[in-house]
Amino acid sequence: MYKKEFLRVFGAIIVLVIIAAVLCGCSRIDNDVRFFVSGTFETELDIDGVIILVNGEPYDGEIAADGSFNVSNLKSGDAVTFYKEGLVFSTYTVTDVDISGLIISPKIQKCRVTITAQNGEVEGAGEHDYGTRVTLFATAEEHYEYVGLFEGESRITNERTYEFTLTGDRSFTAEFNKIPYPINFNKNLAGGLATCPESAAFGEEIILDASDGNGCVFVKWIVNGIEITDKHYVFALNTTTPTVSAVFMPRLESPVLTLVGNEVRIAAVDDADEYNVYVDGGFFKTQTALTLNADALNLYTGAHVIGVEASGEGYAPSVRASVDIRYIRPLDAPRSAGVVRREDRRYFVFTKVLAASSYTLFVNGIGKDISQYRFSETDNEISVDLSSVITVGGEYTLSVAAAAPAGGRDSEKTAEVIISYTPQLAAPAASIQGDVLYWSHAGAEIEFEIIINGIIAQVASESGSLNLAGLIEGDTATVTVVASRAGFESSSTEINYTKGE
Repeated sequence: MYKKEFLRVFGAIIVLVIIAAVLCGCSRIDNDVRFFVSGTFETELDIDGVIILVNGEPYDGEIAADGSFNVSNLKSGDAVTFYKEGLVFSTYTVTDVDISGLIISPKIQKCRVTITAQNGEVEGAGEHDYGTRVTLFATAEEHYEYVGLFEGESRITNERTYEFTLTGDRSFTAEFNKIPYPINFNKNLAGGLATCPESAAFGEEIILDASDGNGCVFVKWIVNGIEITDKHYVFALNTTTPTVSAVFMPRLESPVLTLVGNEVRIAAVDDADEYNVYVDGGFFKTQTALTLNADALNLYTGAHVIGVEASGEGYAPSVRASVDIRYIRPLDAPRSAGVVRREDRRYFVFTKVLAASSYTLFVNGIGKDISQYRFSETDNEISVDLSSVITVGGEYTLSVAAAAPAGGRDSEKTAEVIISYTPQLAAPAASIQGDVLYWSHAGAEIEFEIIINGIIAQVASESGSLNLAGLIEGDTATVTVVASRAGFESSSTEINYTKGE
């Protein structure tokens, strides 16, 4: 290629030389001084084909076989040099004297190989002798791969090694790309929705996105052994063997809810262990029961939404089911309910309830409005007289509830108060006539004890008499007759006795 170009240029130079010679011949002055340049080539380099140039133009003369040369008919200022592809010669400028005895020792032309590379390197760049066989070898940096060698816009080779004979300066660009490492991606449930790129370069940003799918719920990512619970997760690849797993859990079926009065009934869900209850969107409690009474939710009167989620081990909670309820809050139960004794009477007392229209007293489970009893009230408290309630010995269970106006709901009953009542027997009839004690009682099934000075002298099951004269050592005594009956408190009559009266 270079030889053809030279011949083309050389032919053009010959034409110009001829034209110049003609012109010079027409104007040459015979008395111009002429000079010559002569010498010998001394070199081990091959000088065959070396051309003599005068002022850059080929000279019509050759180098002899012995390496000598003589360039004549030169004028002052002419420059003599030589040309052969791959060799470098010195230039000799004529002054006002001939130049002879030159020793010409050409040097091999130096050519430069320039290589531009990023993310890798290429061996072989630098300065080399013309005609040298140059080998370029590309090596990529870690996590990069060699793409190819380019000269300008042309791709020279895809191979890492490129060998050529250097005949001039050359400039190359080596391209290296990041290695795309395949990502081992899997998800445990087909219904889950998760996206992950198929591959990525080392240090490249990887974006993971997940969302709940049909019948399952996203739980976590596992990225190279590290667990992340964010559905959207971004990280930079830092391994050549990336592994990404999307973990989902099956979702339980949503429960079916039925509202019966103030009770929410939950249809059992397969594999559910318990149910999470929400009131107006807020978590309330977890329960295993399949019923839920609205009275236990501490609601205010008005519209509410009761939500229920089924949950179970190994499953994601179900989609929340809900039911609307129009709730009427019952009155608060009376407080401080109890029995007190005042002036030998028992009273059932309790604190008044705001907005109560009346109160129901429950005695052994049977409720009656307190208006059917004697009662009194202050600003804060009501007292019900139990005299007409507790008339027979035994155990009584008492409680009270506040009654609401029309359209409202009565309160719950207060905690039960249990009291025992034992009636007292009437005192037995007793008298002493002479020294004889007589006793009797109007009641039936009466037992009697005759006590003299604190000592039981006789026990009897019916009315009777007792001669005291032989029983008392002294002249006086205290005689007590005690009457008793099952279910009653005992009663007694006491007599001071004096002998002979």
